[in-house]
Amino acid sequence: MTEPVVVQTGTWDGKRWQLVASRFAGNGIVGYCSSVMLYGSPPAVSSGGGGGCGGFITRPADAPAGPAGINFGSAESRGLPYWAAGPVVDTAVAVDIRFRNGDVLRVPTYAVPASFGHVRFYAAPIPEVPASSGQWPVKVVGLDKNNAVVACSALDPASARC
Repeated sequence: MTEPVVVQTGTWDGKRWQLVASRFAGNGIVGYCSSVMLYGSPPAVSSGGGGGCGGFITRPADAPAGPAGINFGSAESRGLPYWAAGPVVDTAVAVDIRFRNGDVLRVPTYAVPASFGHVRFYAAPIPEVPASSGQWPVKVVGLDKNNAVVACSALDPASARC
């Protein structure tokens, strides 16, 4: 696994945060871990709260068109609002987090070191509510500079498809 790096910093509800990510590879699988934590915390993908790791599908530039990889993780880190974050293919400049009630939260993506491969990351505060409520995310969609879908993951296959 690579050493965790700070991908992006910002402020939510007056509190400074940092998005931290790392890359792992083994047995032909490439994956990414990410976490959001208070700004200034030592970079680690699980420091101060939850984080997520998972495999990831990337697509070479010469591959056929169509949605590719995007992952979604959510948690609450000490001192920060509930959040969602994850990796997405590097052609995505924005990610739509789509909720069961029809709301859509569009967030930008952030670049990582070239050693991570063809990937970017996103992070955003989301409502802290039970998964059964209308505010729980049901799908994440990566969009390119022309708003074309380049990545999609249905988080609730019963109510959303890619």
